Amino acid sequence: MKGDASKGKDQFQLAGCLACHELGEGEARVVGKPNPYGQYGPNLAGIASKVTEPWLYQWLKEPHKYWAETRMPNLRLADDEAANIAAFLMTQVKADWKPVKPPVDPRVLEKEALTFLTSKFSVVDSQEYLKTIREGKFDMLVGAGVVDKKTAPRSRSRVRRRSPTTSASGGSRARVAILAIGSAASRRRSRSASS
Repeated sequence: MKGDASKGKDQFQLAGCLACHELGEGEARVVGKPNPYGQYGPNLAGIASKVTEPWLYQWLKEPHKYWAETRMPNLRLADDEAANIAAFLMTQVKADWKPVKPPVDPRVLEKEALTFLTSKFSVVDSQEYLKTIREGKFDMLVGAGVVDKKTAPRSRSRVRRRSPTTSASGGSRARVAILAIGSAASRRRSRSASS
């Protein structure tokens, strides 16, 4: 559903978004007055540079579906209201924004992955699954129920688009860690195959 950005601007304010979020640089304001609570949620300036409109629409409709522990309330927006607010927020572009790739410590990544796996499988099985992930043999993991078909990476670009907030189930950070370990294994394999 495509929204109307001009209606979305008004609905953004009426829905109370500015009670928790800032929109733009400088002091948070609500109807022209300083808003000391406007830093509870993230500043939404430049949000369109970071997410897609369909993702934002779904987040506005059901934030807990993506991240069970989010402080973002379900605003019970009608479909058109969520579409309009998403369309308005997609006008908030920050041209100079560049994604930052945080440093990754493979030992921490493996520890997170092992923590996630051992919550569902035996230690011995978890260590075997981790070895399989390092080797990039995801098909074997789908059959064992370690990862579902949707989360098993097929290519490097698919893993890059995944986000820790895309899974409402517990252990989402570890799930991303598992995918990242597997993705790194896939890249190593493809590099060695092309050499």
